[in-house]
Amino acid sequence: MLLPDSLASKKDQLRIQLPATLQAKLWIQPTESTLLEVIKHLRTLRYLLFYYLPFSVSEHLLETEQPLWQWNSGTLMFTDLAGFTALTQTCSQQGAVGSRYLAKLINTYFSRTIEIISASEGDLLEFTGDATLVKFDGATPEQATAKAVRAGLRLQRMMTEFNQLETFGESQSLGMRIGIHSGQFLTADVGTPMRMMRILLGQTVRCAKNTESFGKVGRVCISEETAKWVQDSFRLTPHQEGYFLIEDDMTSESLGRFEITPQRRRFPRSMLFNNSSEEMMREINHLLKQTAPLSKYIAPPVLKLLVENARDRAIPPTLSQTAVLFINLIGIPERIDSVKATTEQEQLIHALSYLFAQINALIEAKEGFLQNWTYHRYSDILAYFGVPNSRTDDAIRATTVATQIRQLISQFPEVEVGQQKIPVSCQIGLAWGTVFAGEIGQPYHRRDYNALGAPVNRAAYVMSQAPKNQIWITNSMVERIELEQNLLNLDDLPFHYQLVQKLRLKGSKNLTPIFEIISK
Repeated sequence: MLLPDSLASKKDQLRIQLPATLQAKLWIQPTESTLLEVIKHLRTLRYLLFYYLPFSVSEHLLETEQPLWQWNSGTLMFTDLAGFTALTQTCSQQGAVGSRYLAKLINTYFSRTIEIISASEGDLLEFTGDATLVKFDGATPEQATAKAVRAGLRLQRMMTEFNQLETFGESQSLGMRIGIHSGQFLTADVGTPMRMMRILLGQTVRCAKNTESFGKVGRVCISEETAKWVQDSFRLTPHQEGYFLIEDDMTSESLGRFEITPQRRRFPRSMLFNNSSEEMMREINHLLKQTAPLSKYIAPPVLKLLVENARDRAIPPTLSQTAVLFINLIGIPERIDSVKATTEQEQLIHALSYLFAQINALIEAKEGFLQNWTYHRYSDILAYFGVPNSRTDDAIRATTVATQIRQLISQFPEVEVGQQKIPVSCQIGLAWGTVFAGEIGQPYHRRDYNALGAPVNRAAYVMSQAPKNQIWITNSMVERIELEQNLLNLDDLPFHYQLVQKLRLKGSKNLTPIFEIISK
């Protein structure tokens, strides 16, 4: 039997969205049972993709495939987990047993976190390592901010479940730092039809991240500008200059477990009216039309894992040795607020989209994995070499890509917007070590593939300390590069490195040597 023309024209999409065995079966035996199997798989994949993306993204894409570009108002909440680095180091020494323990613990943590965020009407925009970014909407700033504050207090109460953990003979604890800030921010889709990313830009995003950074573990911190919206509803205590801490003196009844009208996802449904070939092919085409735009926002290695593991609805976790790459883009993101004309803002977004697409292409060409756009320093890109697929030369490939990205950005022409000429530069940091990699979140709700551990935090910190257009790497990266070079018997590398200084990295008692990468 031959594949019908209506499906043969979709062969490129089917190749991406069907498991290898089902794809082969469809081409060789497109029988009724095979078509029904394809429909079942695509419905499961649609479900998984829908919940892998933020509510605002998946809802938008099921209504239109057009990229989004608009200013929004709302309240942003950043959360960060304290104590996870030490926990990962302990579990990594226990091999598979430690990996399973960590997977269970972290999924319990994120499952409870997502449950509270969802019940509080929050939209979880991003997982980055053990941190999250959540958006709250409301009819007024007071309403949106109050939702965020109540969510923050609920989360901190939930954290009492994790403050006394017995881990392989060691007593450890996890804590959470929360920061809240309200205002306007730009929401934009950047990239190409092959890989898109939803990002947030503007001073509000920077202020929200700073509020979390200046916060306190176990407390909810709110910026002074935002505190005015809730000062009559919650008791505030002055913290550092420009920030307040929310006092949790509310009863369980007054705080409650959820908002009055919790937000619900409208998950799309479809029906098969009969089992005729025409009806089944119509349904397959309908499902492909829905899964294709969602797939663009998932990194190819993760999409492949989702497709191949759709039947199990879970991606197995691992503890993996990984090179973590952080890139901070400087210049364009900071100018979004100061440029008022719509055409000029579009110019900046176009330039940013071009850079993102080129950076992603360089990473994918070396078999790396661009995880997401993050906000450690404001507008950062996070990538991994080693998860979900590892290679013998992960550290060398990651460092080589870093030099290519630096060359791309350093040679990028100044962006002319009106009378302004905006130079573009970057900071790049690399670290090597063990990460926990796998799905985090709720089994049948919001989740994502993520990597957590000390190397993520260390790469971000090293990046933040690097001068403009420099690449800094940790001593562990140097040791790994030298090991790979000897293993592969490489006489030469496209770069060399030199010691620049020593830094105290998170989770390390001693100062760590830091090296600068110099292209040859």
